[in-house]
Amino acid sequence: AREGIDAAEKKLQNLRAAKSVARDILSREHLDMPQMGDGAKKRLAKVGKLIKVTRKFNKAIGVDNIEREEARLAAEVEKLKNADVMRLRPPTPEHRPGHLRSWTGPDRPNQSRSFRETTPWREHDDSRALKQRSASAGAIMGQTR
Repeated sequence: AREGIDAAEKKLQNLRAAKSVARDILSREHLDMPQMGDGAKKRLAKVGKLIKVTRKFNKAIGVDNIEREEARLAAEVEKLKNADVMRLRPPTPEHRPGHLRSWTGPDRPNQSRSFRETTPWREHDDSRALKQRSASAGAIMGQTR
């Protein structure tokens, strides 16, 4: 998966580099012109005009193939980066129930973490102990020896 991401990013970088080189060449058209015959110059001029006309027509109707290709490559890179194999943990299935309160650690970090304080219904333990003490004390007090 990582190789696919690297390849797609390289394609995108190559396209952007080609755009910048083309922009640079067009801005320096008077420098370093190669020596060509008149026929070759006429054919190149004809092809250049055809390309310019096609680009202008496409821009007039809102079509830009270079930007479309760049957007397609950028979307491909994002798709590859968001692949399931690139995740650190698998996504949670839709059918798995969610908890009302997610566990984020000890509920009461300032109190001790004894077994008694971490068990459910611990608030009833004291009242039960008092009832048992009072019941046992009443039984002892009621006995005569």
